[in-house]
Amino acid sequence: GGTATLAGWIDFDRDGIFQSDEGVTITINNNGTSGVLTWNNIGGSGPNIIAGATYARFRITRSVNGMTTSTPSGSFVDGEVEDYLISIQPSIISGTVFEDVNYGGGAGRNLTASSGVVRSGVRVELYNSAGTFSTFTTTNASGLYTFSSLAAGSYTVRVVNSGVKSSRTGTSTEIGTQTFRTNASTGTAVDVTDHVGGEVPTKVDSGNGSTTLAALTTASLTPQSITAVTLSTSDITGVDFGYNFDTIVNTNDCSGTVPCQGSLRQFITNSNLLSNSGLSQVGQTPGKEVSIFMIPNGVANPGHNTTYANQLNSYGAASITLSADLSVTVSDTTVDGSTQTDNVTTAGGGETNPGRVGTAFFVGVSQTVLPKFSNPEVELVSGATDRVLAGTNTATNFTVKNLAFAKSRVRTLGNFSLVEDNLVGMNADGTETLSAAGQSGTSS
Repeated sequence: GGTATLAGWIDFDRDGIFQSDEGVTITINNNGTSGVLTWNNIGGSGPNIIAGATYARFRITRSVNGMTTSTPSGSFVDGEVEDYLISIQPSIISGTVFEDVNYGGGAGRNLTASSGVVRSGVRVELYNSAGTFSTFTTTNASGLYTFSSLAAGSYTVRVVNSGVKSSRTGTSTEIGTQTFRTNASTGTAVDVTDHVGGEVPTKVDSGNGSTTLAALTTASLTPQSITAVTLSTSDITGVDFGYNFDTIVNTNDCSGTVPCQGSLRQFITNSNLLSNSGLSQVGQTPGKEVSIFMIPNGVANPGHNTTYANQLNSYGAASITLSADLSVTVSDTTVDGSTQTDNVTTAGGGETNPGRVGTAFFVGVSQTVLPKFSNPEVELVSGATDRVLAGTNTATNFTVKNLAFAKSRVRTLGNFSLVEDNLVGMNADGTETLSAAGQSGTSS
């Protein structure tokens, strides 16, 4: 009579020793005829797993004998021991890192829907269920990464954003913004389209990991591209991540060599670096590189989720304070605040900065009516020193529109440039805030 202890060990790391962290025990009630042993720490906080032939051991004895996972050998006054030759066939996690070259805003797009371009040489990291660094790999020529010899359990996959480079010529120091990922916490990878900007759009992606995910998080840094994976006995494929180099998801600004991921400044840096050849952004003129403003307001707009902080100011505009001048040096770049108007609305679907500026009046001998001017959703601000959004003499076909220049200015030197539908010397709500040059008005 009495209960019994059933113990099992599997030599997962194939070192010829049954170790305590390779064992599990359960209690068998009096007159019980069966029991189920479950290993749930392998490859995580427990031992590593190595594919191939190995051995399993099972022991049963009365509970009063005190058998534990530390006693795979030795004798007890009663019970039984059996060994079995088994084969370990662990599972894999794999996915693709790609560029959504022509993303035009809204919900993120998967590899197929975006006609994405796969990216090689990208560092992808694996963390166990405790958030501890396990290993890393890099994507191959097909943009594919694979983690093999994995035991069942919970994992986190992370892509290091700085390693994702554009497929467009001129690639160098550009930094992209996550527009898509999947989630495999249920055991199957499903699309996640509401994380355009990563985990925390106001922060910059951390560098290479080597200890824990927690160690990668600071006031300004975070692992931007992470996803949960729950692995059982089947391989999980399609754990994909997508990126774009024209998307603006925060009001940050920086100067010098500091990464400014997801900012207007980073968009201009990327535009100055990358060729427009073959570029055809959704909803835009082919061959023109257009800023895709997607600065969150805390509403679940397409591409956003409600965990994203509201970055808009009191009257509903994305206010970007410039730390230095912004300089466009290449042709066919457009900075257009109307993409913010199109992509980010109130919960009811309205503009975040509604209203119109001015009063309609007549001009010219033909008495042409100038209509009121709609409030823009993006404004550029500077401090004591005026900052300039400038197109150099090499920036032909430079376009600036639908912005408010509050204590900042716009200047174009290249041929065929266009400045229209802007508030100059005004906040985005239409109130006057003269630049040091004392200029205000509208451009049309």
